[in-house]
Amino acid sequence: VAALHHEALGAADPAALAPLVAWLAVAARRVARPTAEDPRLRKLWAMVDAEPARAWTRTELARRAGLSGEHLRRLCQRALGTSPQAHVATLRLQRAALLLRTTPLKLEAVAELVGYGSAYAFSAAFRRRFACAPGAYRTG
Repeated sequence: VAALHHEALGAADPAALAPLVAWLAVAARRVARPTAEDPRLRKLWAMVDAEPARAWTRTELARRAGLSGEHLRRLCQRALGTSPQAHVATLRLQRAALLLRTTPLKLEAVAELVGYGSAYAFSAAFRRRFACAPGAYRTG
């Protein structure tokens, strides 16, 4: 929260603010519903985070969690406020942001590592999520 406040008072760079706001939203949901996180979801998201490039379908996610697809959707909606596939995209883009800031990998390599078939699709998704291009985020 202090980092968000500091950035907002200073440069208010969208590339810096977006991940802070995203983290704050997750933290707020956890505080508001600390018991809402199902251990099956926690384990599932750890699997997704370990293999972000895998082609995660809702069927595969549900199978790994030991749930029906519809039950997985309802649990995600309740716990995260989003669909399972949208959360997979969030995890992928968070990993991409980390890679951009901590490695010299080219955008194409980052896109591949987090499960995007092309640098164009990755860049478009990254812009929607972080309100800036991946290259600008890296130098940010």
